[in-house]
Amino acid sequence: MTRAGADALLVAADSLLINPLLSGRIAALAAQSRLPAMYSWKFFVEAGGLMAYGPNNLDVSRHAATYVALSSC
Repeated sequence: MTRAGADALLVAADSLLINPLLSGRIAALAAQSRLPAMYSWKFFVEAGGLMAYGPNNLDVSRHAATYVALSSC
């Protein structure tokens, strides 16, 4: 990406990327290449990424349970 002249990296939400080893590797490569990177999930930031912008999956699950409980009434 740096050879191609990329200015930044955006890692979209994808089920293939839910892997602690892969997320750490992607974050490390972005940092090594000095590319600012934005991720869809918080665990990329915990692995060393710059920033994340996306839903809190725990909160989404809690809200889903509430909707299921209300719709069964």
